[in-house]
Amino acid sequence: MRTSGHERNVIIGYVQDGPDLVALAMNGWDEGHPSWWLNLEAHPEAVVRLAGQRTRPRGRGFGA
Repeated sequence: MRTSGHERNVIIGYVQDGPDLVALAMNGWDEGHPSWWLNLEAHPEAVVRLAGQRTRPRGRGFGA
């Protein structure tokens, strides 16, 4: 269970698919998923900041 409750700031790659943002969850060349992805999977609330805009998307469609 991921329970620290600490807010994290990360820079991620994404593509826009219509109104949706599709995050690219990469962990460099390390094994496993990045920690931010595991946190988002456990608690799908997030804040996204793009070019001065701030939105609160809800994560969905998790999977490998």
